[in-house]
Amino acid sequence: MLDIRVRLTGSKKPHAGRVEVEYKGVWGTISSHGWNKSDARVVCRQLGYNDVLQAITDASSQFDQDIVSSPVWFSDVNCNGTEPSLLHCSRTVVAGSYWLHDTDAGVVCKANPSLRM
Repeated sequence: MLDIRVRLTGSKKPHAGRVEVEYKGVWGTISSHGWNKSDARVVCRQLGYNDVLQAITDASSQFDQDIVSSPVWFSDVNCNGTEPSLLHCSRTVVAGSYWLHDTDAGVVCKANPSLRM
Protein backbone atom coordinates (compact mmCIF):
# COMPACT_ATOMS: atom_id res chain seq x y z
CA MET A 1 0.00 0.00 0.00
CA LEU A 2 1.35 3.43 -0.91
CA ASP A 3 1.76 6.02 1.77
CA ILE A 4 1.47 9.78 1.67
CA ARG A 5 4.89 11.30 2.26
CA VAL A 6 4.97 14.37 4.49
CA ARG A 7 7.55 17.00 5.40
CA LEU A 8 7.73 20.29 7.28
CA THR A 9 9.01 23.45 5.60
CA GLY A 10 9.54 27.12 6.37
CA SER A 11 11.14 26.79 9.80
CA LYS A 12 14.69 26.52 11.06
CA LYS A 13 13.46 23.96 13.62
CA PRO A 14 13.06 20.45 12.17
CA HIS A 15 10.03 19.73 14.38
CA ALA A 16 7.95 22.71 13.19
CA GLY A 17 6.70 24.10 9.91
CA ARG A 18 4.17 24.15 7.15
CA VAL A 19 2.89 20.66 6.36
CA GLU A 20 3.62 19.53 2.82
CA VAL A 21 2.53 16.27 1.25
CA GLU A 22 3.80 14.51 -1.85
CA TYR A 23 0.91 13.52 -4.04
CA LYS A 24 1.21 12.29 -7.61
CA GLY A 25 4.95 13.01 -7.41
CA VAL A 26 4.50 16.72 -6.59
CA TRP A 27 4.91 18.41 -3.19
CA GLY A 28 2.06 20.65 -2.11
CA THR A 29 0.30 21.88 1.01
CA ILE A 30 -2.81 21.09 3.03
CA SER A 31 -5.58 23.61 3.55
CA SER A 32 -6.19 24.22 7.23
CA HIS A 33 -9.97 24.03 6.79
CA GLY A 34 -10.92 21.64 9.60
CA TRP A 35 -7.26 21.28 10.72
CA ASN A 36 -6.88 20.45 14.40
CA LYS A 37 -4.56 18.87 16.96
CA SER A 38 -5.66 15.31 16.09
CA ASP A 39 -4.64 15.85 12.46
CA ALA A 40 -1.36 17.45 13.50
CA ARG A 41 -0.66 14.57 15.90
CA VAL A 42 -0.78 12.11 12.99
CA VAL A 43 1.67 14.24 10.98
CA CYS A 44 4.08 14.45 13.91
CA ARG A 45 3.91 10.72 14.52
CA GLN A 46 4.41 10.01 10.81
CA LEU A 47 7.57 12.14 10.94
CA GLY A 48 8.90 10.25 13.95
CA TYR A 49 8.01 12.68 16.74
CA ASN A 50 6.32 11.59 19.97
CA ASP A 51 3.45 14.07 19.96
CA VAL A 52 2.19 17.47 18.82
CA LEU A 53 2.42 20.77 20.68
CA GLN A 54 0.39 22.93 18.30
CA ALA A 55 -1.80 22.67 15.21
CA ILE A 56 -1.37 25.82 13.13
CA THR A 57 -4.08 27.09 10.79
CA ASP A 58 -2.20 30.05 9.31
CA ALA A 59 1.22 28.61 8.52
CA SER A 60 1.99 31.40 6.06
CA SER A 61 2.10 33.90 8.92
CA GLN A 62 4.05 31.58 11.23
CA PHE A 63 6.72 30.24 8.85
CA ASP A 64 8.85 31.49 5.96
CA GLN A 65 7.11 32.10 2.65
CA ASP A 66 9.11 29.68 0.53
CA ILE A 67 6.13 28.54 -1.52
CA VAL A 68 5.52 30.39 -4.73
CA SER A 69 3.39 28.16 -6.89
CA SER A 70 2.88 24.81 -5.20
CA PRO A 71 -0.57 23.21 -5.25
CA VAL A 72 -2.89 22.77 -2.33
CA TRP A 73 -3.48 19.01 -2.41
CA PHE A 74 -5.84 18.30 0.48
CA SER A 75 -8.53 19.99 2.52
CA ASP A 76 -10.84 18.89 5.31
CA VAL A 77 -8.34 16.39 6.74
CA ASN A 78 -10.09 14.49 9.51
CA CYS A 79 -8.00 12.21 11.73
CA ASN A 80 -8.91 10.82 15.13
CA GLY A 81 -5.26 11.12 16.17
CA THR A 82 -4.35 7.44 16.34
CA GLU A 83 -3.77 6.75 12.63
CA PRO A 84 -0.22 5.78 11.58
CA SER A 85 -0.25 8.26 8.67
CA LEU A 86 -2.42 10.75 6.80
CA LEU A 87 -3.24 7.99 4.33
CA HIS A 88 -5.59 6.54 6.95
CA CYS A 89 -7.45 9.82 7.61
CA SER A 90 -10.40 11.04 5.62
CA ARG A 91 -9.61 14.05 3.45
CA THR A 92 -10.83 15.92 0.41
CA VAL A 93 -8.52 15.84 -2.59
CA VAL A 94 -8.50 19.36 -3.93
CA ALA A 95 -6.98 18.22 -7.23
CA GLY A 96 -3.99 20.51 -7.02
CA SER A 97 -5.79 23.81 -6.97
CA TYR A 98 -3.39 26.71 -6.93
CA TRP A 99 -5.08 28.62 -4.13
CA LEU A 100 -3.49 31.27 -2.01
CA HIS A 101 -1.45 29.76 0.79
CA ASP A 102 -2.79 31.98 3.56
CA THR A 103 -4.59 29.06 5.18
CA ASP A 104 -1.93 26.37 4.90
CA ALA A 105 -1.81 23.87 7.74
CA GLY A 106 1.24 23.71 9.98
CA VAL A 107 2.45 21.93 13.09
CA VAL A 108 4.81 22.25 15.99
CA CYS A 109 5.73 18.74 17.07
CA LYS A 110 7.06 17.81 20.47
CA ALA A 111 10.77 17.48 19.81
CA ASN A 112 12.20 14.13 20.76
CA PRO A 113 14.98 14.46 23.36
CA SER A 114 17.33 12.44 21.15
CA LEU A 115 16.99 14.84 18.21
CA ARG A 116 19.48 17.69 17.91
CA MET A 117 18.09 21.14 17.30
